[in-house]
Amino acid sequence: MAKSIFDEVSFLYAKFDQAEREWLNRFDDLAGHFHTASINFMGALPKANPPGITALDAVDIGGNIVIGGMALAGGPAVIAVPIILGLKKLATWVDSGIEPPRPDIGTMKTKMDQIKRSFKDTTEHLGKQILKLMEKAKDLGGVPTNGEVTDAISKMLLSPVWYPPPASVTRNPGLAGAIEMRMWFRYAEKIMKMPSAIAAGVGTVDFTPMWARLQTKAMPPDVEYAKIVKFNQWVWIPKGNHYYAVKKLYDFGQKNIRLPIAHKYPAPVEQYLNGAGERLLKGLGTWWRTGKYPEDPYLPSSNLTWASVAI
Repeated sequence: MAKSIFDEVSFLYAKFDQAEREWLNRFDDLAGHFHTASINFMGALPKANPPGITALDAVDIGGNIVIGGMALAGGPAVIAVPIILGLKKLATWVDSGIEPPRPDIGTMKTKMDQIKRSFKDTTEHLGKQILKLMEKAKDLGGVPTNGEVTDAISKMLLSPVWYPPPASVTRNPGLAGAIEMRMWFRYAEKIMKMPSAIAAGVGTVDFTPMWARLQTKAMPPDVEYAKIVKFNQWVWIPKGNHYYAVKKLYDFGQKNIRLPIAHKYPAPVEQYLNGAGERLLKGLGTWWRTGKYPEDPYLPSSNLTWASVAI
């Protein structure tokens, strides 16, 4: 016996609720790593800030470091797009309007707290839209679903909202160190904008806490460290000109700033996206530029079902 439209939307909401919980847990995991990384980073900053980098700048670099290179960044802020496309089609079938998210929800976010807040705002909004559909679907009684409903759900199943990374990925303790290194990469970028003498540690700036920390991480690569007595204590410093050590850290960071977080789609979804990627990106590009959701025709039916993605 075919499910009624009400059963389909109810099941959709249950799946949505579970996926949202998992995503929020993943964000909490990442926030914990981010907090640990910030503490370790801030504890090893130079004792005197280089000219042009105030104490406030240093705090901003450490506590609110931009992590736009993280693979998750930006994704949660835009996951509403394919869901809204599917919901609009469902809404038409049950004669209910769907409101687009507020503009601030659709804005690209690059900092951890912004990403999580945007995600929560987006899913709160979408949850209300699904509940609105459930109310309308209830009035239809046992009306069975049809091709339009099936197609709408197949489009919604393209969204990453249904596929959070597993806990084993975001609870990997090594992520804290990886995030911290991205902070050092950003910091090296700041230092490289200073005169070369400052980057080399000449003057009042004492970079030894930074080098002590990076020495434990064997960073940057291909830099040898030596232990010397400075300020009546043993400290680690790079051998040779410190400017070139900072430059190597900067160059390495430019190549490795992206921090991928494993986030896989089920094979049928991946196969579809690979085939329809160009059309999909074109439609999403229109949405980003205009703030208006593109119509469904640009996205061909994926023929996906809950069974095929095995959530």
